[in-house]
Amino acid sequence: MLLPVHSAIIDAVLSSYYAEVAGGVTLAVAAYVIRRRMSPSGRLRVVTYGGRTSQKYADQFCALYCGLIPEDQQIAPNIILRHAARRGAWRSGRLVRDGGSQATMHPVAYRLYLAVRGGAVVGFLSMLVSRHRNYAFIAYLGAANRADTPPGSVSHSLIEAARRQLGHVLRDPFTTVFEIAPPLSGSGRSRAKARLFVEYARVRGLAVRRAPISYVQPDMEMESLGRATETPADLFVISTPDVISVMSTKDYLRLVESIYYDIYLRTFLDLGIHGGYVSYISDLYERVRSYAEVGPSGSE
Repeated sequence: MLLPVHSAIIDAVLSSYYAEVAGGVTLAVAAYVIRRRMSPSGRLRVVTYGGRTSQKYADQFCALYCGLIPEDQQIAPNIILRHAARRGAWRSGRLVRDGGSQATMHPVAYRLYLAVRGGAVVGFLSMLVSRHRNYAFIAYLGAANRADTPPGSVSHSLIEAARRQLGHVLRDPFTTVFEIAPPLSGSGRSRAKARLFVEYARVRGLAVRRAPISYVQPDMEMESLGRATETPADLFVISTPDVISVMSTKDYLRLVESIYYDIYLRTFLDLGIHGGYVSYISDLYERVRSYAEVGPSGSE
């Protein structure tokens, strides 16, 4: 999906749409059956949603998003659009209290990038950006199945445009973070997905590393705190080789802490879910942190 493939020599790249749920935050990947002949249909442009001109694509984005993302894995697209429309604004940090628990959410910004060809929206990338931890989190990424488009070219263009723009917002070098579920160890599809990101990074002189921790995605649909079911997942970061080479377990845990509190907890609140989630996220992060620091054997 992220491969910059030469468009003239594709016989058939075989895959189909798939999506992985990340609670309320989903990484969606569309892949294609591509035939040898590619018919031109106009230049691909990447538009940052938020300006008056880009808002004419809102209905097309909603239709493509709802067509690609399974209903039980969606955040209402109007929430994404509402946040992205304020593209120059940062949602302020705040202290969240829930019973006897409290947590600090640091400021984040929302970005929505639309791939447009011939007036039609053919792909999208939704990200949340944290200046506090200097990273961008891939929330949703998808592309339409089009016979005139090389596999991966739309997604490649979206990520490249996003990283170029975020270079003016975050400190260089910054990291791009994404989740893959189920973990690579138990899923050929997950391994194939990871290879796509690895190839993108290789072409751009970047590096990809799986976080050396037992990461889980919070349960976004639990009926009660006592019945929460988390999803095991792999957490990946993309950055420069120098940054990746010196990242420690504590560095990865700082990212997890931000993802849980600044992204997932904020998503719970956006969905109108309040009761018990501060303590749930706090307990979940503590479990991940303790396991990472002590290890499965119980020794340092």
